[in-house]
Amino acid sequence: CCVCVALLWGHVVCACKYMTFIMDPLLYPTIIKQGRQLDFHEFSNRVAPFAFGYPPVTSEFPGLQEQITRGFILLQGDNLAPLTESMMGNLMLVFRQDYLDQESSWKTAYMYKFCNSIMFEATFLTMYGKPPSASRHSGMSVLETDFVKFDKMFPLLIAQIPIWLLGRTKAIRERLINYFLPHQMSCWSHSSEFIRMRSEMFEQYDTLRDYDKAAAQLWSEVNTHHGREPVISSFGSMMRFIYVAVQSFPLLLFVTCAKFILLRKTQTITSKH
Repeated sequence: CCVCVALLWGHVVCACKYMTFIMDPLLYPTIIKQGRQLDFHEFSNRVAPFAFGYPPVTSEFPGLQEQITRGFILLQGDNLAPLTESMMGNLMLVFRQDYLDQESSWKTAYMYKFCNSIMFEATFLTMYGKPPSASRHSGMSVLETDFVKFDKMFPLLIAQIPIWLLGRTKAIRERLINYFLPHQMSCWSHSSEFIRMRSEMFEQYDTLRDYDKAAAQLWSEVNTHHGREPVISSFGSMMRFIYVAVQSFPLLLFVTCAKFILLRKTQTITSKH
């Protein structure tokens, strides 16, 4: 352990570069309270632009960093109530249209893929909204595949491995960013207040290209809670939420499916009589 070596031999041996891995989740609240000692701005300002290909938030964009930081309040406390309600509605929308249609036949899929596809689209609709003339976006399966592929390469990008060494990662990143271009997102409805705020905020800076604004919708390079907590991004939060939710979602799906199967049988028996 580098920390132990540093304590034993001093910081010179480790060149003051070592990591501490906190394995006990009960310690997280205590550690996060040490906001003055845990400033991730320098780290995020370096790795986020490299990973997503947009310019860092510097003095060229006065006030932008503070506005982004304040915006994360919309993902906390009482602001979670409308997000939760929207999420439940979108879950039922996807579930009913794809799997509970009276005319649909039986479908088979691996449990993880089945849960992940539902959670991904429902989360996307909750955060980013719906297309102007439909209740769901087209090409969600392709977008989901790109998200998963990019997420697998994300640790390597954070480590600042050149993107040209990572196969088709650059092309995948281009497709993802192009999906969030301002002129396209402006047509979407029922987006979360968090995303609406960010879109309006980026429009205030004429020096930001549309490509930069789209990339920034995937990642926020400033810390939450006024710089006192580790880096959290829209992209990262979305993927982490999906992965965590998928772990508990199979039981919910099983119970829901059982209820609807019983309901179908009841309706069939009633119609026969």
